[in-house]
Amino acid sequence: MPIKNISDVFDAYPKSAADFMRERGQGFFIPGYQRLYAWERSHIHQLIEDIAHGVEQLLDQDDATTFIGTLITIHDTENRGVEGSARGQLPGKVMTVIDGQQRLTTLMLTYMVLHDEIDSRHVGFKNTEDHARLWIYRQSVQTLSELIDTLEEDMNYGDGDNQWYPRMIREYVDQWSRHGADAKYESPIASLLHSYGSHKRAETRAAFKVDANNTVAKSFGIVRSIIRSSITRGTGNTISYPAASQLASETALATALFNEPIPEHVGERLDDGADVRLLELFRLVVFARFALHRVVVTVVTARSEDYAFDMFESLNTTGEALTAFETFKPQVVGHEGQDQYLHSDLKHYIDRIEAYLSAGTAAQRRQQATHGLLIAFAQAESGKRLYKRPSFQRSYLHDRFRSLDDDERAHFVRQMADTASFMHCAWDRQVMPPEGPMLEGLPAVNNVDKLCLEILSKSNHSITIGPLARIYSAQRNGAETSVGEAAQMMVAFFGLWRGAKRGTAGIDDLYRTLMLEGYPERDISPLSRLAERQESSSVPSLDELRKYLRVRLEEGSIDTRDKWVALAKDIPIYTESRDLTRLLLLAATHNTVADPEYPGLVKEGRGNVLELLNYESWTNQANITIEHIAPQSETARELWPNDLYENPETIDRIGNLLLLPSNDNSSISDRPWSEKRAIYRVLAATTADEMEKLIAAARAEGIEIPPGIAERTDYLPLTSSVGLLDDDWSLQIVEERSVRLLQLAWGRLAPWLGL
Repeated sequence: MPIKNISDVFDAYPKSAADFMRERGQGFFIPGYQRLYAWERSHIHQLIEDIAHGVEQLLDQDDATTFIGTLITIHDTENRGVEGSARGQLPGKVMTVIDGQQRLTTLMLTYMVLHDEIDSRHVGFKNTEDHARLWIYRQSVQTLSELIDTLEEDMNYGDGDNQWYPRMIREYVDQWSRHGADAKYESPIASLLHSYGSHKRAETRAAFKVDANNTVAKSFGIVRSIIRSSITRGTGNTISYPAASQLASETALATALFNEPIPEHVGERLDDGADVRLLELFRLVVFARFALHRVVVTVVTARSEDYAFDMFESLNTTGEALTAFETFKPQVVGHEGQDQYLHSDLKHYIDRIEAYLSAGTAAQRRQQATHGLLIAFAQAESGKRLYKRPSFQRSYLHDRFRSLDDDERAHFVRQMADTASFMHCAWDRQVMPPEGPMLEGLPAVNNVDKLCLEILSKSNHSITIGPLARIYSAQRNGAETSVGEAAQMMVAFFGLWRGAKRGTAGIDDLYRTLMLEGYPERDISPLSRLAERQESSSVPSLDELRKYLRVRLEEGSIDTRDKWVALAKDIPIYTESRDLTRLLLLAATHNTVADPEYPGLVKEGRGNVLELLNYESWTNQANITIEHIAPQSETARELWPNDLYENPETIDRIGNLLLLPSNDNSSISDRPWSEKRAIYRVLAATTADEMEKLIAAARAEGIEIPPGIAERTDYLPLTSSVGLLDDDWSLQIVEERSVRLLQLAWGRLAPWLGL
């Protein structure tokens, strides 16, 4: 057939992912020659992060979308490519996927997880007179309908569940049919889609479980883990997602996603934050509606496979794409001139940047390192929030460099080099020196500074890289300041802020504000090098940094010990962050002794009686791990008082936690209190004779001390206070111990902020 128009060869049009995937009568067919689904955690994480970034952008831009690329398909109207299928049973529109299988599959997994999470939460909101809950219930019902439509197509009739077709099948192993004898869904994606739909149509309300062990099933678990931690609860550290109150307050976002302003009574409830279930469901529905209607693809539909592959090859590039830095370097060389560049400071700076980016061998590591470097650098340089997308980063570097005069261009590249050096030696755990954090170009760091840098890095508190790199650069270039002291302040703020809050509680936004704007009302200047109100020659003030962090604690009503303890004592700190938990426990037990007047508690000791708040203790992951006194496991709970488990958060509060060597932890964890207490006493024995007597006393009570514990030769004072308790372990002692430990932790951390 002669070609009269380009549209005879292919059509290309933008669509929301949901509009494309929900199109009536449409099914996706994966040819047998296509590789299997193979996305790794990093790819999945990036997709979800891009969607979350899109939600954030929608707070400021009513046209914000997340573009995830081009999908190349064939609309084979004669179904010539669908070999071995029951022709009369095919969907009305079969789209053969040439490029985009990985993205489509991951989107389906994301929509499936969102459907499952929303469906499991919204049911209890149906029959209620609570107007806020009723509003989110109605939004959930609409969203659930749209989500399930991306996963399956209702064919109007068929044998049982065979009326519903999985949206995606694979050649040779799957077959669409309304009839049970012909329908076959054996590929990982088709099987998962079909089983999920069947599960949701069943009367049971049991949670959906994936029994298969394949890449698609594992990726479903990865998606669910990321969604639950970063989107539902907001406890994930790697994906930034706005607070529910912020999402509810933006009219542009509400109109874009719900076609109406969010009712005032809903916003008030979300701002209050007391109704956790409402909060979580709202966060999920907002994310789901953006993922449905604001995630955009360009769909290229070719007439034939030949045309489709020509299109694929022209759009695809072989090898790794150039990073934003790799396209920026020629701009620097071109501006300076090749000969002059070879003998310039700029070359020295560029060499330091490349030394960091080239450390290690994996090309993917170089891409990730570039993204992280430029995000931190943009914060340190101008307070600019820079996303991971190479196009954003490329534009920022080129436009910013072009706008500066010669002197400022040199400072610009120097700040980038100093940020790279800081990340290379004090942050990036893949390439950090084996002896731990150090500060290249500065005197050796002391133990406390090294500890604080290690805590920030290990806990992935990456929002602090920008401010620390800014202060490091100033100190390295002769200014009277201290990056180590700044790290101490940030660790203290991390412990106090996160210790009394649920989730990250907007901590990243507080640092972004500091870098870009400062706090003019309190005479605090922006911390970035060239923010709008900042003089380029100014030195970052540690006094202003300390003042800023204290002001934020004051605004959070946690600027005194009593106010902080009152909030922190009820936080299930173990579920919030393991690194945060270790920090607070180390701070709370540093230089303490058992309190004989209050068995089970500790108090301040003399001098250096128990040195724990140091780099060696923090990095000693084998010998200092977190132990639950009243255990987590379901099987062990029946041996402990019921009131410890009436509130499921109790066992994860700091008063029920203890630091123990990992081997001892595993051998102790699920025992009853009488056995644990005996073991704690043995571990805290100060002499061999005392240990033998305690082992004999335990044996007389029918308790056998595990050999690994009985053979220990070192003294573990961390267990002595708990071992002194004669009474049963109870809710009361957990509450009393939480208060005491938090009071001690405040006493160690607050002075780093001058409190």
